[in-house]
Amino acid sequence: PALDANGDTVSNDLFIEHLTYLADQFSYPIDGIVFKFDDVEYGRSLGQTSHHFKNAMAFKFADDTVKSYLTGIDWTMGRTGVLTPVAEFKEIELEGSAISRASLHNLSILWDTLGERPYINQEVEVFKANMIIPQIKSAIPFEECEDDLITLIDIPTICPICGKPTAQKTDLTSTFLVCENPSCEGKLINRLDHFCGKKGLDIKGLSKATLEKLINWGWVSNYKDLFELKNHRAEWVKMPGFGAKSVDNILNAIESGRECELPAFIASLGIPLIGSTAS
Repeated sequence: PALDANGDTVSNDLFIEHLTYLADQFSYPIDGIVFKFDDVEYGRSLGQTSHHFKNAMAFKFADDTVKSYLTGIDWTMGRTGVLTPVAEFKEIELEGSAISRASLHNLSILWDTLGERPYINQEVEVFKANMIIPQIKSAIPFEECEDDLITLIDIPTICPICGKPTAQKTDLTSTFLVCENPSCEGKLINRLDHFCGKKGLDIKGLSKATLEKLINWGWVSNYKDLFELKNHRAEWVKMPGFGAKSVDNILNAIESGRECELPAFIASLGIPLIGSTAS
């Protein structure tokens, strides 16, 4: 049991209530409390699992939630062509920061969270997972909305990046939206970004913004083209935002990427289920 300032026993419920009050009063960014045995040797004797020590128990505080209203759903693309729904809502202040977006991850989670008919001005409850990542906890579904003038938000049948058809696909756990165009620029930029990133060849200087420019200039359409960018040096150094030094640094970094270890190269290809550990 916990003790108060006078050394008297205080119930855990009261202690938790008091602690949450103090945290709020002094703006301490805490999301829970850990209870531990005060007998250290006894605690050690309990051992541990691969996940945690057995001499303690964590109590997670309920997340603070703030109401807002949906303004739309943005769709972002990953390197495999999956389109991820991102809820956009009227900006709110939550735990020290202003937020207006929260990922919905896939169609299954979108439907579970917003219902199968999301709509503009849908009331949502927003919280921060682990006090960091904005998430939507719940929403008033279409069937319970009392507004007669509702604008529904449709699931896109056309890719917002390339304009080609999308498709809904289901695996063992969820349903998700994909672009069916194998040449979609959204897939290409994300594949190249992964290939050049820290989990891939770690090519310094080839940021996503730079890769987008290289694609728009028609110099890069696949991995191989990156290693032939030296043929465009004369044009590249004249482009806005670049100079001889910055271009040469990137070209040297690309050449250094040729010397990577085989596991890093395999991981850079973005093969499904093959990350840095498996590679």
